Amino acid sequence: MPAIPANWELVPGTTIPASVKLSPNAAPIVILIHHQYQDVSSTDSNAIKIITRTINFTYPDGSKQTVTQTAKFTRTAIKDLVDNTVEYGTWQGNDIFAVVDVPQFDGYYSSPDVIHSMEPTPSTIDQVVDVTYSAKPITTRIIQYVDENDQLIRADTISGQVDSHVAYQLKLPEHWTFVDSAIQDGATISIDMNAKGAIVYRIKHQTTTGQITKDFKRTVILHKPSGDETIEQIAQMTADQTHDEVTGQDVYTNWQVTKRFDAVDAAKLTYAGYRSSVNEIAAADPDENMASETTIDVTYTANPGVQTIEYVDSAGNVIAKLLITGLVDQNVKLDTNQGGNAALPDNWKLVAGVVVPASLKIPVTDTIIKYQIEHQTKDVSETNPDAQKTVTRIINIFDPHQGEYTLPKETITLKRTAIKNLVTNQITYGAWQNPDNLAFTEYTVPQITGYTASRDQIAAYQPVGEDTVLTYNITYSANEQSVVVIYQDDQHNVIGQAAVSGQTDQSLAIDFTAALPDGWMLADGQADQQQITFTGSAMAPIIVKIVHGQVTVDPDDPKTPQDRLPHTKNDFYPNGVDYNKLNRTIARNITVIYPDAILSRLNKPCSLSAVQPLIRSPRPFRMANGKLLVRAALINLHLMTWLTTCQVLKWSKHPRQLQKTWMATLRLPTTTAIRRRPSYTWMPIPVSRLVMLRLSMVKRELRLILRWTCQMAGGLMKIRPYQVR
Repeated sequence: MPAIPANWELVPGTTIPASVKLSPNAAPIVILIHHQYQDVSSTDSNAIKIITRTINFTYPDGSKQTVTQTAKFTRTAIKDLVDNTVEYGTWQGNDIFAVVDVPQFDGYYSSPDVIHSMEPTPSTIDQVVDVTYSAKPITTRIIQYVDENDQLIRADTISGQVDSHVAYQLKLPEHWTFVDSAIQDGATISIDMNAKGAIVYRIKHQTTTGQITKDFKRTVILHKPSGDETIEQIAQMTADQTHDEVTGQDVYTNWQVTKRFDAVDAAKLTYAGYRSSVNEIAAADPDENMASETTIDVTYTANPGVQTIEYVDSAGNVIAKLLITGLVDQNVKLDTNQGGNAALPDNWKLVAGVVVPASLKIPVTDTIIKYQIEHQTKDVSETNPDAQKTVTRIINIFDPHQGEYTLPKETITLKRTAIKNLVTNQITYGAWQNPDNLAFTEYTVPQITGYTASRDQIAAYQPVGEDTVLTYNITYSANEQSVVVIYQDDQHNVIGQAAVSGQTDQSLAIDFTAALPDGWMLADGQADQQQITFTGSAMAPIIVKIVHGQVTVDPDDPKTPQDRLPHTKNDFYPNGVDYNKLNRTIARNITVIYPDAILSRLNKPCSLSAVQPLIRSPRPFRMANGKLLVRAALINLHLMTWLTTCQVLKWSKHPRQLQKTWMATLRLPTTTAIRRRPSYTWMPIPVSRLVMLRLSMVKRELRLILRWTCQMAGGLMKIRPYQVR
């Protein structure tokens, strides 16, 4: 089954089927996957922001100090492992810059005086605040005299050194006195020049007091249709008088009413058939702020009248109600046009036979007059966009080779009637019509080799009112394809074969080792895989060259029947390749007869390594780079035999002539028969483990000189030469 792409994962609830059934018309299997995400908030530098406020102090003595405040903000960072984009959350953090007090020094000003606390935000830039000090100069103080409204009346300027006191004598303006009676004009005070701000004294006007009486006159004039009538009334008040010595003005307080205005009889205010401008004149107290004489004019006008007109529909519902106003018995003209006093409601009209008069007389008592009306309508079939519709046919071709393309769109227009009610704005539509009886023509779907189209043709069709967009998607599904892989030996015999399946235009790499016959391996030079692409046509078989599977069992790495045999699926090594079968210890007794007839026996064991006998091997030994090599057989899967240590014979006709090397073997009994001719390779054998025989001809006598070097516990031991006749 296909593997999930890197950094993708299955959508929750989605599973991969354990197996599928292949069939020519099988639908594609869709497995939903989505991107994997990783939280990189702790490693992404863009997820952390540090805001810094640095405060640099430069003190009057020249020393410096720096105070650093920081605020940290963090946010989440989620990385998309497919496109490596990172999505960040909102900044989080509640650090604040605390308030910093600025030290103060006598005789110096600090700038600024205090550094306030601040709550930074992620958008706040780093800040630097420099605190400096400057010496205090000779300063001045201001003496201010202000009135009770904080208006400045007089100001004196006093100059003096910082950290000193200056004497000052208080001086009031003329006709003024201190608000605080404890302060005396001409008193001397000491002014601290280190203090800040003005010295303020509150002062007020000097005044004298008394009492007065005031008369008020009210005249009521009734302007009746029969003539004017006048009514006169008098009222009095007393007050305390205060004279301001500064401004010369008098101020009156504590007003008291000693006589008030009487009420006017209501009967004197009425007049039949008219309404007065004042309905009541009640008794009233005079006001100290009113004029000494006041007049009340009472006028009279004729009462207005009204005539109600209602426009109703056929059910008697009131659609509009109009009030025609005027004076009683007055003739008022009626205008039923838009904007007129008797205008019909918008988009309504009078029912046939109903007429509104040109004028009417305003009655004393209102009586409703009703006129019946109905809706106006309009034919909007030619202008209403919903009175016609366009039916579109869209054919999308999803070509596996050319990609997606769309055929030119085809359209047919349908029409219907549309009648608009001008009151409700509702439109009544008729049935859809195809005035020209148009239809979409039949379309034959193109065929693609190796693919099956979702449909063969699109039938001709005449659209109806329910149709809007007719979309046809022509898709192609790849047909199932296969190719045969044939495994042949060096004699072109077919050992096995396997079928590889796929779909048209699918590319895949065929692994030749996946279907190797049991006990076989790829021949030298044979690639282990081949990239192919399925076409819509039949594909020629793929020939794969194979040979018998072989493995070399080294004496130092023996095997048992429990070890699995390479190049097979379920086979194991046979008996005969364990340690005891591949390694032997052989003893040889050597009897040496010395000239002094002393018999010595040498019985030394010699270890032999069993690999494969060199029977039928024409040259079992050779010299290469100063090393003696023995030709050992590679063990066939069906062959387990022995290799014995060899002896080297050297033949020389004359000691000074070039010696010709012959090879011979010392055969030992084998445990298994040779079933197949072995193949050979060269392997090194230490010289110290070989028996070397040298033959030489002296006249007719054959002298055998034996030299045998045998490895012993303490080193090498040499045997004296002897003669054999």
